[in-house]
Amino acid sequence: MSSTATIFRSDDGLTFTSTVFTRSHTIASAVRYAPTNSDRVYATGWFYRPSATWIFRSDDGGQTFVERAHVLPDSGTLELLAVSPVDQELILVRSGGIEAEYLYRSSDSGDSLSLVLTSTLAIRDATFSEDGRTVWVSSTARMFRSEDSGRTFELMPSPVRNACTGMVGGDLWVCGWPWIDHFAVGRQEPAGAFEGAWNLDEIRGILECPAASPIHQFCEPIWPLVKSQLGIDDPPPPTEPGCDCRARRSKPNFFEIAGLISCLVLLGRCRRPRRKFQK
Repeated sequence: MSSTATIFRSDDGLTFTSTVFTRSHTIASAVRYAPTNSDRVYATGWFYRPSATWIFRSDDGGQTFVERAHVLPDSGTLELLAVSPVDQELILVRSGGIEAEYLYRSSDSGDSLSLVLTSTLAIRDATFSEDGRTVWVSSTARMFRSEDSGRTFELMPSPVRNACTGMVGGDLWVCGWPWIDHFAVGRQEPAGAFEGAWNLDEIRGILECPAASPIHQFCEPIWPLVKSQLGIDDPPPPTEPGCDCRARRSKPNFFEIAGLISCLVLLGRCRRPRRKFQK
């Protein structure tokens, strides 16, 4: 692990240029920009010599940063999870402690933090609705929802395992545990419930990527094992024009699921467009 943290600016991933942000004995955990102002950039992390957590803020696209150190109870790490899509001053950060994890809200660009949620499970992510009023926060098992821009939260009945959240095109997408939640990926209905959009037994193979890509090198060799553990059968030869795809569901163990998730993450990196960081 490097003892120096550096933040880089990029022109859509073609080249990378280091900014003035360079700190020794530091681990940087996250960098995000405000959707309403791409010049507003936040970074979070922690020092381990001496131990401290901090939030950095830039108003010139990462050319310069202002530091805000925070001493939090039972704090070992600090990670920026989300910036409001309508208010560049409003951010949510996660702090990892020994016995619990904590979600903090700041409405003044990180100058002060207010504790809004405590979880005995690791907090994974936070997602704002497009209008900034609703916030979803997921842990490794459960999901929480706020209807007041992150001031208070309530536990949601679903999902009950393997939760994660993401907003795509105005729709909330979530992860679940297929054998309990009855979906691996779900989408929120207008009434607030989640409907299954995709399940593990619907996988039909690995999408093609170049021979030198991680998908080709890592995922293709283990696909037969993953397919077997998920109970996915090869479709029988069609008896008439068309295709016939069948699959049965079984319970894989944690390690097969972890391997599958790694493939899906790598697949996303292979196929998704890169997000611009620089104006």
